[in-house]
Amino acid sequence: MNYLAKHWLLLKEYSKIGFKFAIEYKAQFFSNLLGHLVLIGLWFFFWKLMFGNVSTMGQWTYPMMLLLIGFFQLGEAMWQFGYMTLRVSDRIMDGDLDKYLSRPINPLFGILAEDLDLIPILPITTAIIIILTVIINYFSLDLIKLVIALSLCAIGTLIVHLVTIALGLLGFWLGRTRTLMTIYRSLNIAKTYPGDILGAMMRGILTYGFPAMILTTNPVLTVTNWTIQQSLLYLTLAIGLWVFWIIIVMLLWKYGIKKYESSGG
Repeated sequence: MNYLAKHWLLLKEYSKIGFKFAIEYKAQFFSNLLGHLVLIGLWFFFWKLMFGNVSTMGQWTYPMMLLLIGFFQLGEAMWQFGYMTLRVSDRIMDGDLDKYLSRPINPLFGILAEDLDLIPILPITTAIIIILTVIINYFSLDLIKLVIALSLCAIGTLIVHLVTIALGLLGFWLGRTRTLMTIYRSLNIAKTYPGDILGAMMRGILTYGFPAMILTTNPVLTVTNWTIQQSLLYLTLAIGLWVFWIIIVMLLWKYGIKKYESSGG
């Protein structure tokens, strides 16, 4: 069996386990969905109040804010698929990498795939339904723009995971880095607001630091305002940033694993 086939087989087996877990723990499955629906309702209510006295906020209208909520929920649900990235630092500090290092697969892949969570499938479906409903009712449906917008949101989520992994891998040098991850995750609130109304410095931070612009603002502008050429330009930028963080993670793993000590020393 070749190298890639081993990883695919492992991912398939972990996916089956994740699916069985989602079915077995129905209460958690539906409570997760209910939590998403309540949060969506609260955001709808909040922006309805905000736009009760004003028709626009910069270039943003109420339907655009509804789209923002949809992409925010989509990004949150996709992030839950890989929440195990938060555990990288703990695995390093607890000396729990041994079983991954002894397998004929990429150890980092093994860590991330082991706890694959399929519970967010319904919230993802709900978010996509919201996005499609808002576009059909308030805007014109352009499939190319929609694909670009969804790609931006997905790539933004991957970047968040990669930065989280990078912070976790700093544990090889700094010890437990949960505090750094918590600080980074606290920027998550920025996804719920239109980033382009902020100043240039904040837009830069919310693009190259925490990719809130890539996750929510840019997908909405892709669907509503931007041309396909503009959208492709920002998609290329997002892909470049994604590749940059892949390289950072690979370098941190390459040099950090040399400092690793198992629980047995």
